[in-house]
Amino acid sequence: MHFDINARLGGIDVPVLLIYGQNDCVINEATFYQLRRIPQAAELIVKGHDHFVPLTTSLFFNT
Repeated sequence: MHFDINARLGGIDVPVLLIYGQNDCVINEATFYQLRRIPQAAELIVKGHDHFVPLTTSLFFNT
């Protein structure tokens, strides 16, 4: 069985914050291009950081 989440992204009806590091090598630009199809998606790119943004910028996330 194959589950394609892309077809359902447009149906998400709650605010979503997409957070990724400028130097992220795990989640690529193509993935975020697909996630931008969420109607209420906002995006936060953390400059100078990689995939582990919540760990490397914990003070930012915890204040």
